[in-house]
Amino acid sequence: MQIAKSAMKAIEPTRKRLAIYPNRLGRCPRSAITGVMSHWAQLEIAQEPSPQLVHEVWLKERHESGWKSAVKNETKKEYPGIVPYEEPPEMEKLKDYIFSGIVKTFFASQPVR
Repeated sequence: MQIAKSAMKAIEPTRKRLAIYPNRLGRCPRSAITGVMSHWAQLEIAQEPSPQLVHEVWLKERHESGWKSAVKNETKKEYPGIVPYEEPPEMEKLKDYIFSGIVKTFFASQPVR
């Protein structure tokens, strides 16, 4: 949970610049926790997780929660970023790169088992 919170805090400036919903009261979305867990699992088996993985995990969670791609409307569960990884502009993908880098840094700082 702490890693997901740290990653969400780090991507907050990018989210604001993109006019993405603010992370209210420091809450940690389920998709962030799932993203950390999927990255961690990849790292534990010596696989290199990618920013695309961050987006795909987030996209899957959004679809399962009933979200769809449309003009941003949180009440209706609509957000224009709910598209395949190839479609968003590079600035939108930046937050995925930041998130991925933070998880990798936390993983690397763990004592060797």
